[in-house]
Amino acid sequence: MKKNLLFMHGGAPTAVINASLYGSYREAKKNASVGRILAAAGGTGGLLHGSVLDLPGIIAHRGYDLTYITSYIGWTNEGI
Repeated sequence: MKKNLLFMHGGAPTAVINASLYGSYREAKKNASVGRILAAAGGTGGLLHGSVLDLPGIIAHRGYDLTYITSYIGWTNEGI
């Protein structure tokens, strides 16, 4: 059975965190046990408020720029 994967950003957004996200996304796509690849828009705040996005759809629509200065999927310091 495939399991879904959810990414969230927290803390300070940087190009490094985006590169980590993209590397993790690329590896997840190769893994046969991963079903949907999702992202909480705005980190924990997005998860709490139901703002969960299809990460492959976002990347297909926007392309992927590893030099993007802020968090690619948004972030928050809102606690769970």
